[in-house]
Amino acid sequence: MFSRIFSRYPALPVAAGMPAGIIAVHYSLFVVVCACIAAACLLLARLKVRPRHIAILASSAIAGGVLTYFMKPPALPAEYFDSEERTYTGIVQNVRTSERSQRCYLDVGGDTAFRIAVFIADVVPTITPGDIMSVTGVLEVPDKYADVPTLDFGRDYSGRASARMAVNAGDCRVTGHDTSIMTRLQDFRGTIADAIYASPLAPATSRLLVSATLGNENPGPAVRERFRATGLSHLLCVSGFHTALLATVAALLLFPLRLWPRAGRYRHLIVIAIVWLYALLTGFMPSVVRAAVMISIYLGAKISERDAYPLNSLCIAVFIILAINPYWLFSIGFQLSVAAVLGLIAFANKLNPVPRRLGLAHKAASLVAVPLAALAGTAPIVLMHFHTLPLLSIPANAVAALIFQLFMAGGAAVALLSALGLPMGFAASCIDNLADAITGLCDYLAAIPGAFTSGIYLSTPNLLIFTAAIICLAAMLHLGSLRHKVCFATLAVILGCCTGCSNSERNTKTDFMVNAHGRDADLVIRNGAKGTTMTLTSRPAADYAAYFGRAGISVENVTYRVPPKYLTLGRKTILIPNGDRMLPHRLVDVIILTRQYRGRLDDALDRTSARTVLVLPEISPDKRKEYLDICSRRGVETPDLRLHPYIDNF
Repeated sequence: MFSRIFSRYPALPVAAGMPAGIIAVHYSLFVVVCACIAAACLLLARLKVRPRHIAILASSAIAGGVLTYFMKPPALPAEYFDSEERTYTGIVQNVRTSERSQRCYLDVGGDTAFRIAVFIADVVPTITPGDIMSVTGVLEVPDKYADVPTLDFGRDYSGRASARMAVNAGDCRVTGHDTSIMTRLQDFRGTIADAIYASPLAPATSRLLVSATLGNENPGPAVRERFRATGLSHLLCVSGFHTALLATVAALLLFPLRLWPRAGRYRHLIVIAIVWLYALLTGFMPSVVRAAVMISIYLGAKISERDAYPLNSLCIAVFIILAINPYWLFSIGFQLSVAAVLGLIAFANKLNPVPRRLGLAHKAASLVAVPLAALAGTAPIVLMHFHTLPLLSIPANAVAALIFQLFMAGGAAVALLSALGLPMGFAASCIDNLADAITGLCDYLAAIPGAFTSGIYLSTPNLLIFTAAIICLAAMLHLGSLRHKVCFATLAVILGCCTGCSNSERNTKTDFMVNAHGRDADLVIRNGAKGTTMTLTSRPAADYAAYFGRAGISVENVTYRVPPKYLTLGRKTILIPNGDRMLPHRLVDVIILTRQYRGRLDDALDRTSARTVLVLPEISPDKRKEYLDICSRRGVETPDLRLHPYIDNF
């Protein structure tokens, strides 16, 4: 049986070995993953799988590891992260704009070429891909927030950044623009976006259309959260859905070529060219490349009059994408794209109760079966990254799949025809109504109680158990023997119950985090899903109740006295001393030293018995060394805020 599987899907060992090799080199589990690869090869040999498939599995794992090793971002010396401000100049890449901020990558040249992930806390100056920009700020290590729970600060490995930086608008200056070929393509994408904004479409509609078709715009946190709550967030980013829609429209427009026997075959080649031009225009996003490869294989099989197996096409697409950039393996978009297609392959046809021969009825039933299959495939990825589960994604996708196709095709037609000078006022109003209908649908479904389950934090073992339950369910649907179906169905139920009954970590505890960025530092208070931030490098406002009210913490449970500043959070007490006055005898848990403190740290430790001392980066290097020596001599913990934030609960 296994030999038949590998013979039918020859790219399967490649797709399995490539990610394994990448993970083995990137993570510290090198020995474990290598042992798993070796065990898999031995198992396949025991199952009498052909030796060439075993060789492909092992060689692709080695190739993936080698590619990742040579594509690793350069590790910067420690002196780059000494909390000193410096100016860096480079070319802007991958700009993401929200209503109040901008995010981009800055490719810095020179003797040590590296990439910085830059967060700009403003929308001015407006930056575009290809801009030559100078930024002044303090570099942070790229994985500084990798271990911070519940915060979207984790390192984006797919960006291959060697450092990160948070700056204000005044710290950035655009000095020129790059003229390379890729930059010109990005500029052309911006020109198309400008044409959409100049059309009679409403601003909100234009922004939604640009985000869905070009992928270089952020529709805003409110719209994004609405779509995420109903499981429609894939419509806001360029994905396989949009690529398949483009290929379908192109094939319909080229349908007259089928009237000529020879030209009919070239129709598929033209569609393939259009799809890859779209992939080039969108900057070769992983989801678009994956869809383009699968569409090319499918249409290529039609040209050669052969069968194309979707799973084999997906495996080839995975190999090509990871060969281009191995770090895309750690991209959430890539993971969701592959998982969604796997879900469609495993569940879509089996969950559709209407046979294909009934035609229109089968397609109507697919409006429910396809979203359900995609949800089953992506559920582990969604829980791992977003800790949510949109329960109403199935009916939402069934309705939105029809409306959004009309919205995209009609919006593109309105933008094109209006650019040619044709009056499109009535058509634009119709498209605006479609956009309002989509957002209204999201609002209606999100308002239903229990529609959006958030705060689900499964541990790694529980997540693996949940994934195994889905795999058993897929196996049950595809097996022909009734005995095997019952066995796998029972196993799926048992694993599902184990996932639900086990202790899943939910975001219900209250904690605090001291985070330093540059020479500034903040105290982040979190209570469940709520949170607030207090600055530590300037004098906080006297009305501290407003801070904790935003985090949902009752002020009766918090005491905050100045001077000195004692902040009591539940059972934990934080001391922020200032000046050189003698501190009273009082037990505290954490002392935060700012540049306002000029007292004797030995006396402070004697009077407070603090177990942790946090030295903010704003303190001079000489004072920092003095404080660290005292703490080291007395055995007091002194976490380096420049490398990792300090987290504790109360």
